[in-house]
Amino acid sequence: MSNDSKPGSPLDDLLGKMENDLRLRRRDIDSHLLPIEMSLAAYRRALEAQAATEYAASHHLPRPELAALSPRVAAFNLIGTVEALREMPRTQVEKPEPAAGDVSAGATGHGAPAERASESEPARSLVDALPKVAASCDGRKLVIIGALSGRKRPLPEPLQGATEWVDTGEGGAHALGNLTTRIRQNRVFAVIICDGAISHQHSEPVLAAARAAHVAVGFAGKGGGAALARALKSIEEQL
Repeated sequence: MSNDSKPGSPLDDLLGKMENDLRLRRRDIDSHLLPIEMSLAAYRRALEAQAATEYAASHHLPRPELAALSPRVAAFNLIGTVEALREMPRTQVEKPEPAAGDVSAGATGHGAPAERASESEPARSLVDALPKVAASCDGRKLVIIGALSGRKRPLPEPLQGATEWVDTGEGGAHALGNLTTRIRQNRVFAVIICDGAISHQHSEPVLAAARAAHVAVGFAGKGGGAALARALKSIEEQL
């Protein structure tokens, strides 16, 4: 009898299953940590840009290119990302009043006034608070993905008409349809991933396509109002 016809070793089968399970768990951990790593990297860039600007000014050198975020806004984004972790209690920590120089902070969830404002009475219009997001709504889509049952909420125009909610809890992978293709075709200007309400297998292909196409990505935990506001602020800065 040929050696090829011998049954596989039960120990080898068990070892292979264990290795596969551990690889999947590592991928889940990597996906879980990715929003924090991205927020931390943005905070580092903001601090480095601030240091470079101060040094250039004191030595009469050309002003370097500024980071997309101020250190203050980047720090609040980092705090919000940590608060959205599944291990954290589901309570909102009230943020201090934003500094006057932080663009849109009061209207997008980084300061206490916006968190207390009702969704039907935004503190500022979308065009004033998020001008780049508002301009991008012309002809392209913002896509929000996650298990969103009961979490969909009205958004200010023109964002309301340009937003597509993809509930992966209802349709699984089929709900995403041709989203990755549309991202690559520049038909989507930004994606918000509710990373606390979506599986890794659904979010990973979308995130990879967005990175490759340089499409802005925000993370919104389980899709709460304050988390969505933080994600929109992050997208504004990326745009």
